[in-house]
Amino acid sequence: MSKKPLTIHENNILSLDLLFRTDNVKQQFQTGKILLVTGLFGLIMASLLFQYSASTQLAGHHFHNHINRMITAFVAALLCSQISKDFLMRASLWMYLVSLMLLVLVEIKGTTIKGATRWLTLGPLRIEPSEFVKLTNPIFISYFLCLFSLPLKLRNFVFICAVLLLPCLLIAKQPDLGTCIIVLMIGTVQIFASGISYKMIFGTCSMLLASLPFLWNLLHSYQKNRIISLIFPGNDSLGTGYHLYQSKIAIGSGGLWGKGLAASTQVHYHFLPEFHTDFIFALISEELGLVGVGVILICLLLLVSGILILACQTECQFSSLLLVGIAFFFFVCSFVNIAMVCGLLPVVGVPLPFISYGGSNLLVCGVGLGLVWNLSRK
Repeated sequence: MSKKPLTIHENNILSLDLLFRTDNVKQQFQTGKILLVTGLFGLIMASLLFQYSASTQLAGHHFHNHINRMITAFVAALLCSQISKDFLMRASLWMYLVSLMLLVLVEIKGTTIKGATRWLTLGPLRIEPSEFVKLTNPIFISYFLCLFSLPLKLRNFVFICAVLLLPCLLIAKQPDLGTCIIVLMIGTVQIFASGISYKMIFGTCSMLLASLPFLWNLLHSYQKNRIISLIFPGNDSLGTGYHLYQSKIAIGSGGLWGKGLAASTQVHYHFLPEFHTDFIFALISEELGLVGVGVILICLLLLVSGILILACQTECQFSSLLLVGIAFFFFVCSFVNIAMVCGLLPVVGVPLPFISYGGSNLLVCGVGLGLVWNLSRK
């Protein structure tokens, strides 16, 4: 296996490595770790702060449950930081196959909530297998790319695309279009980072554009309505456009400095739905305004850029590609969630990393960070 896999210099090859790799490896590693830790600390503090704010409007032990889930995610990060890289590579195929089996099991015996069958109930636990695919898929694709000579040839490119699309199709059937798009985008970025010719990029984009009418017909009626509500938000502000309409009100009413912690009127009068999960960014906007939102965006930027710097300075091909995948996992989830809340993308069920309430999401984020620490220090 090549020790420096991403140094590709052909004129017709586009690779992320060519943009970010530098000669001063030790200094870049330290910079990456500082950015990563700073961004992570800010996001954890924001998570505790705003979940406490949300708990004032929720019954039960919401905040205590969130703390317990944060602790579980931290323990998972510690455990994953001790896994051998060789073991991770050997187990990647089994992770991929198990994730596919769980997705099939969801189709057969899944728990349906709010019209979507995405969960498996195991005694007192309820898990969402599609969340774990966000990491098992990048792990297997990173290993799979190591088996081929880079840059990818056409037949290998088609084969790796098939591996990527199989879990995406199962997730789309649940239906969970948001997670399907995220898994697809992460895998696409990993293939791009390994080095890919401009001809393949042009051909893939052309095929995607040509298939849009067919993909539109595959969407469920409520998914089509959400896209239409995005284009014409005033048509059904009390129906399919209700979430987006109330979210925009919350964001706009926050102004520059916000109304203060736990002072959100949209939440207090129960106008804003899912304010502790998918729409927590709207809660942050109303309570701390543009300044608070800016701090959250900076923390997310520090987290992603820190992981990317570590990825581009790592000489192991598998580690580089997996770190790129994890970095874009955090980036894509953040981008889709924030764009959805702001009305730039249709409403899909994508949580904001580390900040949104949800056990499966926090656990996946913790595992991702554990892998980052593991691969970057070795």
